[in-house]
This record gives sequence, structure tokens and C-alpha cells, in this order.
Amino acid sequence: AVRASAKGQTMVVQTRVETCTQTFALNGTTNASSWKDDGFPWRAVDGDGQTGWIANESDHDWVSIDLGASFTLSRVEIRWGTHFAESYYLQGSVDGSRWDNFALALGREGWVVTVLAQGSRARWVRIMGNIRNSDAYEVRDIAVHVCQKTLAFSARGGKLYGKGASAYDAHRLTAVAAQPQVCNRATYVP
Repeated sequence: AVRASAKGQTMVVQTRVETCTQTFALNGTTNASSWKDDGFPWRAVDGDGQTGWIANESDHDWVSIDLGASFTLSRVEIRWGTHFAESYYLQGSVDGSRWDNFALALGREGWVVTVLAQGSRARWVRIMGNIRNSDAYEVRDIAVHVCQKTLAFSARGGKLYGKGASAYDAHRLTAVAAQPQVCNRATYVP
């Protein structure tokens, strides 16, 4: 977020940049509403793109991952197989029983990235199918990006607190950081 105000000739710009890391889903504890054959839920987080969770034949089948603790989430990446969800819900829970809808997303074969609203906090992440494109769901991989801390920058009167950068630079940094795909690439060098 950028806050700017003019006080005489002085402009104040403040920005926050989230630093994110991937993935707390890898080898996490999983659960699912169903699975068929050897498409166990843990196969969606085993890091092997040739295996995955395969659900039975119900529109509202789901798979969930326990991240081990509550985190603020930035995005979820799902690698769908040929049996993907035409639409699905990304849900989160802090207690494992009450689920909040974070997003209703459209699926396709391959990787689908869903950026979550700021403040999406959960310990458990659940992918719940809404509409199937075929007889089942097949999730090959899941990556959950977790925001660990927020860095704050301020600029007053054209200076970025002794770094020699201008208020324009601070504003540009905010614009770049606001692009969710680059959240984990925004860095601060003291």
C-alpha cells in the first residue's frame, strides 16, 4: 500500500513488501474425501509430478494439506492432470473444521496459479472441486506460498531514508511488489 500526502513541499510515501517462500505443502500431512486406485492424497505433495491424488467420481471431492502451523498465504499453485476441475474452491482453515473460501478458481491441465487476497490465513489448505471436466479429479502437485514477514519502507522529501533513492523509486517498488507473482522476488538490501 502507498500512502502519499503533501505537506508544503514534502511528500511522504510508505510501502510494505511481503517476502514469501514456497512451499509448506511439500511432504505435508494430507487428507481427502476419497481416492481411487493408488491415487492417495499424499501423492499430491510428494514432489513427484508423475504421481498425484485421484478422486472418486464426485463433483465436490476435496484434498487438504496441514501446513503444521497457521500462516499468511500469498498464493496456491496446483498442477492438474488430464482430469482437472473446470472450477474449484481454494479454502483455508485455522482449526481444521471451519473452512473459509479464499477463491473460486478455474482449472485446466497443467499448472494453475491462484493469488489469494491479502490476509488469507490458514493452517489447513483445501482444494474442493466444484465442476469436473471428466470422471474424476487428478492433482499432480500442490505448492503453497507462505508470507513470513513484511518489510516496511518509507520515503520523505524524495529520500528513501538515507539510501539515496527518490520517492518515485519507493512508489515504483510498491507497484512492483503489488504484482502478486513477484511477491517472493521483492528484496530489501540494507
